[in-house]
Amino acid sequence: MEPSESLTGASIARAPASAHTSQKPRLLLLLSSGWGVRNYVHSGFLEAMAPHLDVTVLLPPSDQHFRKIVRDKNTDLADLPASVIPRSMGIFEGLISTATHHRCGIYDPVKRRWMLAFQPRWKQPYSFMMGRLARLISYSPLYETLERRGQRKLKMLLNGAAQQTLLDTIEPDVVLTANPWQLAQREMSFAAMLRGIPTMTTIPSWDNLCQRSHLVADYAHYIVWSEMMRQDLLNRYPDLEAQRISVTGTPQFDYHLRKELWWDRAAFFKRIGGDPNRKLLVYAAQAREVVFPKEDEFVAQLWQAIEHGRIEGKPQLLVRSHPLDRVGRFRDVEKRCPGIIIHRAWQQPTQQQIWFTPELDDLAMLTNTMRHMDVNINMASSVTLDAAIFDKPIVNVGFTPAANHPHALLIRHAHKLLHFRRVMERKASRLATSMDELVEAVNLYLRNPDLDREGRRRAAAYICGPIDGKAHERIVDSILTTLQRSKKGHNAT
Repeated sequence: MEPSESLTGASIARAPASAHTSQKPRLLLLLSSGWGVRNYVHSGFLEAMAPHLDVTVLLPPSDQHFRKIVRDKNTDLADLPASVIPRSMGIFEGLISTATHHRCGIYDPVKRRWMLAFQPRWKQPYSFMMGRLARLISYSPLYETLERRGQRKLKMLLNGAAQQTLLDTIEPDVVLTANPWQLAQREMSFAAMLRGIPTMTTIPSWDNLCQRSHLVADYAHYIVWSEMMRQDLLNRYPDLEAQRISVTGTPQFDYHLRKELWWDRAAFFKRIGGDPNRKLLVYAAQAREVVFPKEDEFVAQLWQAIEHGRIEGKPQLLVRSHPLDRVGRFRDVEKRCPGIIIHRAWQQPTQQQIWFTPELDDLAMLTNTMRHMDVNINMASSVTLDAAIFDKPIVNVGFTPAANHPHALLIRHAHKLLHFRRVMERKASRLATSMDELVEAVNLYLRNPDLDREGRRRAAAYICGPIDGKAHERIVDSILTTLQRSKKGHNAT
């Protein structure tokens, strides 16, 4: 059998991991989204891990070019097994998730109303009833009882499943999941926990602990960006021991400190087809129309404000599409608005919803866009943090041309959500609730880019954690420490 053939439904590159041809322990790294590719494949993480542990990466089926990139980093590959959770468990998962939000004080009734707007009217009474039931479930001891029942059900489903067979093949010493809320990673993590393998998780984004559902089980160690996220985690799990949480920063900001990825102004504008002698506004778009109704029309109105001289100095406008946006919503705008620059964020979309494989050059494009722009405009995106790191002025959009659209509720409320409220409280950006306010804020920043500089500094430090280009190294240290503690605990027993 060729090395790339499957032993258990998973293709393992090079020699099977279970051969253990080296004396080093083995890390099993779970990746099932493009964000994980960014944080662990291109960031230097695999190279920093190589002297200490062998690594097997589990990932969805992907293009051969990307697999070669990973294999060239002296890393084994295998396919993440498909989820074993039946659709019937979705109702239970939704109830526990909403109940968790109630318990932690992060339930947001406005966002709930926005989500209900997507449902047909006949289904809304049922959803309302389920919301009330989730509130009841949030109280002890019913919550704990149902959570244990869910764990028992998942344990039963994983018994003899492909996840267990794959663990037999790879024999990892430690497991790291890049996102504990994605089904394939979550189930693989739980399968490893059932075997007593120390299993760690990163909390991949600043909004996860304010927005996402419950975690399936108790991980051996948690990796977060900042003290803010540490407190969010402790809000969910007050009994969690401090030594089981590491504040590392995030590899997604490491790229901004890598000067070998910096392009000079002439090179950057040549790439985007712009003029290095004119100022640049960058609008970071949302992933889907449902989040920002009539976003394409908003962009056209912003371009018109520039063309008609309402925005001073006639700066260029670059629209950076979201990596998950695959519908080409701005093609018509590009035809209607001469000179507008539409830039596709990452160039390798697939049919899977959240899987994409950005090249290092794609990541460098974001860094250089932030470096060379003059003002960033976005709804409530994490690009706000990228801009703050580079001390670039930020205007957040709190309105839409489709003001009466049933989905317009979120854009008016997004800045009040717990995670983004921290940006606003530190006065890191200006909120525009109309095009007139947007024009006024952009003009203020174009005249004086130092406005709100201290707020941007405060927000970046509080939310992002350490920003020094070494987050991936601290994650490596956390893995090694967790593995060492595990071995000591095992020897003690």
